[in-house]
Amino acid sequence: MLLLVLKFLLILILVSASYAGIRAAPWWPANIKHLAKLFDYLQLQEGQRVVDLGSGDGRVLFAAAERGALAIGYELSILPYLISQIRRIWNTLYQKQVQIRFRDFWRADLQEADVVFAFLIPRVLPRLQRYLLERAKPGTVIISHVWPIEGWEPVQVIQDPTNAFYIYHLPSS
Repeated sequence: MLLLVLKFLLILILVSASYAGIRAAPWWPANIKHLAKLFDYLQLQEGQRVVDLGSGDGRVLFAAAERGALAIGYELSILPYLISQIRRIWNTLYQKQVQIRFRDFWRADLQEADVVFAFLIPRVLPRLQRYLLERAKPGTVIISHVWPIEGWEPVQVIQDPTNAFYIYHLPSS
């Protein structure tokens, strides 16, 4: 019976990871040092809202919370979602500042977001662009990790040999 339950859990984890990967991006954790550079550049203010679309294990959320931001993550893959929730429970310092939702980010409310972070595959970025124009307020800072958003001019690119953050300010639609 235990073996059957373990097999079911493994299949559930694999199916959710595959679905999330096909839907927007596979889980690939961001480098903590690179996130520190990014958030140093952004100079987040206490109380600003950071939304991570596909928040994985919560690295972006906790890096933002360390700087006083309110961080909300959306994750569809069960394993990274559970890891991020465990990190949130253990890290009592930021429990009130970090929220992780087991939900498709295409249903996220972005009206209150000051910063939207996305580490998504290139084929999804045109849809993300339309989604942001419809759902986020003008002036919202958009960060695309690794790949640029075609048709938008970044205000800054933070880059090193293995990594890039494309930073945009959302224009009026």
